[in-house]
Amino acid sequence: LISDTHGLMRPEALEALSGVDVILHAGDVGSASVLDALWAVAPVHAVRGNVDMTGGELRDVLSLQLDGARIHVSHGDELGRPHRLRWRRATTPTSSSSATPTARSSRTSAPRW
Repeated sequence: LISDTHGLMRPEALEALSGVDVILHAGDVGSASVLDALWAVAPVHAVRGNVDMTGGELRDVLSLQLDGARIHVSHGDELGRPHRLRWRRATTPTSSSSATPTARSSRTSAPRW
């Protein structure tokens, strides 16, 4: 499984994928050359991400059956906007000098990254 290549196929990613039977690309492919490079490694199933052009060969979602397993592949856009994690430091009750990072999810009106 790979995603968010944004038109750049890193040699380290191709090396990590060598020897696999199939590649799933979960969107933001960025260019046909990325898919060509992946196809040189193994058969590819890919979906469109928000940076990929509409009207091409990529679909928004794929439902596949591979080795008896049903797999849903998407870029996740059908799930809505992402939640942004906000980190804050919380002091543990047993020690005033040690702090532990904790995650808090907050819904934002628009992504800010």
